[in-house]
Amino acid sequence: MADIKAGKLDGIGKDAAKQQLYGAVRMLELVSGSVPAAKLMKDGLAAIEKMPA
Repeated sequence: MADIKAGKLDGIGKDAAKQQLYGAVRMLELVSGSVPAAKLMKDGLAAIEKMPA
């Protein structure tokens, strides 16, 4: 999330950023459950939508 918000992933594009987000969400879901994972997914997708095209 911090890298997305800081613009560090702007160069890889939205699709690649989404793939990285999905991996992080899945790992969080396995470790902490579905509630924190769902929040990360929501916040991550919102941040990705703000990335430049």
